[in-house]
Amino acid sequence: MLLQVLHPSPEKVLTPQLSILPTKGAGRYTGGLSAGKFIKTVSTQRMSREANRDVAAAAARISRLEGIEAHARTGDDRLHKYFPDETLRLQPLIDNSG
Repeated sequence: MLLQVLHPSPEKVLTPQLSILPTKGAGRYTGGLSAGKFIKTVSTQRMSREANRDVAAAAARISRLEGIEAHARTGDDRLHKYFPDETLRLQPLIDNSG
């Protein structure tokens, strides 16, 4: 009887509130649960063919420069899929002249 030890008088017995969730402080500025909390938001972008080529090539070069080869290959795959007849330089441009 832990509650009786802490609060011996019957009118001061605490009851647990089951609706309180740990929020790490986010409860101070958000308003609880809503339907929006259970919906996945997806955004899309449209790019021209030329922009798609430029972004994929830049992503491949930057990723290789940073050592993220798997990410670089996604750029490669996009280029090979949409521009199969073009040869693009996908290695990072490194100046070794010092």
